[in-house]
Amino acid sequence: MATSFVQFLYCSICRLNHTQGKKHIYSKRHQEIVKNMLKKFARKGKEAKSEIDKPVIHEKVWENGAKFWCYFCATEVAKHQVVDDITVKNGGLLQHFISEEHHKKMKSFWWENKAQQDKNQFMISLDEYSRYVRKIR
Repeated sequence: MATSFVQFLYCSICRLNHTQGKKHIYSKRHQEIVKNMLKKFARKGKEAKSEIDKPVIHEKVWENGAKFWCYFCATEVAKHQVVDDITVKNGGLLQHFISEEHHKKMKSFWWENKAQQDKNQFMISLDEYSRYVRKIR
């Protein structure tokens, strides 16, 4: 007696088990979820990038331990950066945006999910980051 076995795949974005194979990433539902996810993350990135030229400084304990979820790296990252006895708003986010790991995983995310949005919203150049660090100190 032969039994047929259907291989289920898990989509971490849709949080769904499916048997569609690679067709799933082209589905309307998956593309809509990716679009909304990137839109939400782009707002965080835009806010952080606006603070490159004017960093917002707070006392050391301000939002201590605040984290954000990077959809590309699938990991939690510190939202703010603590430097000496101050907290720099969104400093951890900007520091994460320049990391090589973030760039690699972001490209992989774009490839796997066939995302259509502009990648530059989710990364910054080393020049921008060094300008930002000079403003802090």
